[in-house]
Amino acid sequence: MHVKILSEKERGQIETLCKKNPGYNFFIITSLNYLSREQEMVKYWGQFDGSGNLEGVLMRYNQLWYICDTPKTDLALFGEVVIAQNQRTFIVNDNLLCDRSLIPYLKGYKTKMDLRGQLVQLDNNQFEHELNSNVRMADLNDVEKLIEFYQKSPQDVRRGADSIKRSITDGRRTFILEVENEIVACALTTAELHDKVMIGGIHALNQSKNKEYIQSVLTGIIHSVVRDDKIPYIVVRDRIIHTVCSELGFKEMGKWRMVHMETI
Repeated sequence: MHVKILSEKERGQIETLCKKNPGYNFFIITSLNYLSREQEMVKYWGQFDGSGNLEGVLMRYNQLWYICDTPKTDLALFGEVVIAQNQRTFIVNDNLLCDRSLIPYLKGYKTKMDLRGQLVQLDNNQFEHELNSNVRMADLNDVEKLIEFYQKSPQDVRRGADSIKRSITDGRRTFILEVENEIVACALTTAELHDKVMIGGIHALNQSKNKEYIQSVLTGIIHSVVRDDKIPYIVVRDRIIHTVCSELGFKEMGKWRMVHMETI
């Protein structure tokens, strides 16, 4: 096995490998346009066998690392790539085949936080749940209200003005629920393929109505996705969101793990 930096000419091989398990490789696939640009934010490495077959992809998006592996992938080689970047802190999306993990190969680093959840997918595109008339897709006129919404939210889900504006102008679907002219719940798409969509950023402000608000805003964004003949996926770590997804017809696809690392 040998590892090399990937370029535009390997795009087809990357897509072919990653689309074998698209639910786990959304962000590798949707970031492929960076291959043709002169930039440092996103880099791809590939692992090839002696016959030139691609047996693994490693992507760095700033401080986020994503892996698409096969049973033949030598994780120690990818571990060396990560270590060579000399990042003080980073996050690994550690969702590998056969219950393997990249973490043991990251010598000189320790786990700061280990977040686990489930990847779920809508089981039936005949989505017939009733829409709440107070749920709609946000536009630039809603930026100030969204800023206020996130300022009231816990630190781990907060977003700044630039991030909010970029999501809207980039065409990502940001759905909001309003009560008495105030945004009380939000959900948005974080990655989108021609037939699949990842939904994230699901949050509601009112604890007593958390489940009701989350179900309303998720129903709105799911209707939008299904209307475009796309299948929605969600990474679930919250008990209430898991219950809502089950009631809306989602099924579990597998485990999801995100590990925050820091130098020892």
